[in-house]
Parts: sequence; C-alpha cells; structure tokens
Amino acid sequence: MNFTTDAKLDQSMDELSLKNVKEIIGEPIQDDSGKKQKPEEGERRVLLVARTSRAKQVAGSIARTTRDSCAPMLSAVGPGSVNQAVKAIAISRTYLENDKVDLCFEVTRKSQDEIKDLIQFTLIKEAIRPKNENEQFQDLKSAAKSTTSALAGAIAKNIREKNTPRITAIGQKPVFRAICAIFQARGYLADDNLDITVYPAFTEVTFENGNKANAIALTVRYHAL
Repeated sequence: MNFTTDAKLDQSMDELSLKNVKEIIGEPIQDDSGKKQKPEEGERRVLLVARTSRAKQVAGSIARTTRDSCAPMLSAVGPGSVNQAVKAIAISRTYLENDKVDLCFEVTRKSQDEIKDLIQFTLIKEAIRPKNENEQFQDLKSAAKSTTSALAGAIAKNIREKNTPRITAIGQKPVFRAICAIFQARGYLADDNLDITVYPAFTEVTFENGNKANAIALTVRYHAL
C-alpha cells in the first residue's frame, strides 16, 4: 500500500476533467463551484476538493449535504488538495454542532492511469458523543522527517493496544503523510478484524522556544469489522 510520490501526485483537481473523475470514482459528483449532478436515491454525493478550494466553502457544502441526507464523500489528489479536504471536514464538524451531529471519515484511495492516487474520504454521520474530559490519547506527530510506514505502524500498534492515537500535523505535506499513514494502517489492522475512523480538528502547538502554530489534530478511533 505505497503511495506514489511523483510530480503527478500534486496536480490540482482544478486541472482534471470532472467527466474523467466521475468515470474513475463511479459516483455522482459536485465540484466546489456549485455545479452538481443530482444523485439517485441512496447514492452519496461526491465533492471534489482542489488545492485552490476554499475550506469554508467546501465545509458549507458538506454540512448542507449532511443535513439533507447522508454525509458526502470527498475526493482529492495530492498534498494541497488533501490538506484542504481535511480542513473542510474539521470546519464542517463545528457547523453541525448545533444539529447534534458529528462527522468522522474513512480514507481510501484508487490508483488509475489518468489520476495517480485519488484519495477518497468517506464521511460518516453520527450523533455527537459526550465529551470525556478524562480520555487519554497517545500523541503522535507527522513531521517533516516522519515516514509513512513508521507512522502507520505506530497507529496500528496503538490501536491493537486499545489506545486512541491522536496525530498532530502542521502543513500540507505532514497532513498528507498522516492521511497516507492512516490508510496504510487500515491495511495492517484488517488481519485483526479492526478498522479505524478519523475525527479531524484544529489545534495549536507550542514549540520549545515559545512560538505557536496552528495544526491539524487527527483523532483515530477503532471498531470491529
């Protein structure tokens, strides 16, 4: 389950034909400009996220779709697009709080000749779980020197030990690497009859020198297959 890292991986969804993407993912689609095709009953809407997409605009589309029916899927290609998708999901969770609704996601990918490593986020709609102030997390970092396989192994190890990993990432490439690692960890855990879902949120990181930076926190929870 290795991800391709060549230049094609970072191409924008803006440069891709909606028709080609639809053929690849086999789903009804909607881009973030508002152009859409009405899905048949029981089908999920798919939102295409580019690296130039506005996270709040995509988040609004996610929230509206979730309120009206089932949560949508998101499709993204490359670090920039994936980063915007993750931010949009995190924002949409805050938009849905007053509806007592929460969102998490499963991550998958499809590799095709036309598009390398199309990342798909399957959003899952659920009731907001009560906050547990005493919940313990196993903090992991997706940093510049992190490797996907090492991070995936750490995620899987913690899940097997019944811990709750929380991955912190700052910037497009670390966020993308974290998503790649989560996908890879799903493969590692399949033999244990376990799967994982992800709850993204914004957080703030304080460095040793006192400087602060905004970051993405990805809380990973498990369930039996």
